[in-house]
Formats: sequence, C-alpha cells, structure tokens
Amino acid sequence: MKKIFFVLVFACGLLIQGIVFAHPPSKIDITFDKKTSTLKAVIYHSTSNPARHYINKVDIGINGKEVMSDNITNDADKMKQIVTYKMPQIKTGDVVSVEGYCSISGNRTASINIE
Repeated sequence: MKKIFFVLVFACGLLIQGIVFAHPPSKIDITFDKKTSTLKAVIYHSTSNPARHYINKVDIGINGKEVMSDNITNDADKMKQIVTYKMPQIKTGDVVSVEGYCSISGNRTASINIE
C-alpha cells in the first residue's frame, strides 16, 4: 500500500512540475510586407525542451474574424517561433491579430493596424 501511495505522489509531483514550467508566449511581434503580402510573426516563448514544450498552434485574424489556423509540431528555436504566411487578403486599414498557443498551457494575442 505504501508503494502505491509513493508512486501516486511521485506521479502527481511530475504532473504539477510540468504545469508549473508551462507558460504562454511572452510577446508577439508582427510585421506585414505590403509588397509581398507577407505576414510575419515572431512569437517569443522560451523553453528548455522544444520537442515537448513549444508553440503548437497559431491563429490569424483579420478585423476580428479568424481567417487561418496553423498547427505546428515543434519549435526550431528555444527562444521563439517564427511564422510567415502569404496573406493577399490583408488591406490598408485592416487590424490583423496573431494568437500563439503553448503546447502545454496558455496563449497570447497581439495585433497590428495595417497602415
């Protein structure tokens, strides 16, 4: 009985530790190149294990409406995820939002006004 108790306590400790170290992206920088219609987002999310703890999803919105969702399998970098998309539907005056999701817990959204 004691063995089962200690195994359960150990397993719960590992689960809690994983949640404690999970965090949403710290910042998102967005740029849009009108000449190439390219949207670029740098999603800052530091991790020591990018194979398990990474930005796993990015949603793109234009004027409050989600227009694209991209599932990602891992981070190539331990500090940030960089995504680029051809977005010819973006026009001057639009508000473009980017939402990045942590594979374990949390998300962050940022937006820009296209001048």
